[in-house]
Amino acid sequence: MDIEIPKGVDVVIYLKHKDYVQRKYTINSSVEPDKTKEYFLKHKPKANLSSISIPSKPEPRISGVWKGRYTCSQGITGVTVAIDQTGNKVLAEFSPYPVPENPNIPPGGVAKYEGDFNSTSRSMYFPRGTWIHQPAPFWTAFGFQGQFDKNLEKFYGNMDHHSCKTINLSRKDS
Repeated sequence: MDIEIPKGVDVVIYLKHKDYVQRKYTINSSVEPDKTKEYFLKHKPKANLSSISIPSKPEPRISGVWKGRYTCSQGITGVTVAIDQTGNKVLAEFSPYPVPENPNIPPGGVAKYEGDFNSTSRSMYFPRGTWIHQPAPFWTAFGFQGQFDKNLEKFYGNMDHHSCKTINLSRKDS
């Protein structure tokens, strides 16, 4: 853009544009009459993202003791699940026990599981586990999967076998 300034007049020009540093120029046409000048804007400095500290939300934690019930061919069964979470990997000890509605469940069984926890979807998946102490012959440590509620206080899922149904757990410690 060309601007003509009459001789003997001082003019102040402010140049500004998005993403550029605003600049102020004073032009005195008496000092340099008939001279063409070019003025440029400088880009605004970009933020150094490596120096910006953005607090992050803590990762959801599911480690602890969970108690609840699941249903398979043996009927309603009480279960304690002790979960140890490291990042998205989870280890669990699964201990079934008898409940008043089904007192014939053999006590003392413990299965070990290794699985995954997705903190974004709050889902957990365990493939088939391994019995440390099998409660009775022919018992299988079926896999299970499901989701935690938004407060990570309850887990709702399904056992991975056609003879099984749901597994529901509640946190017993933090």
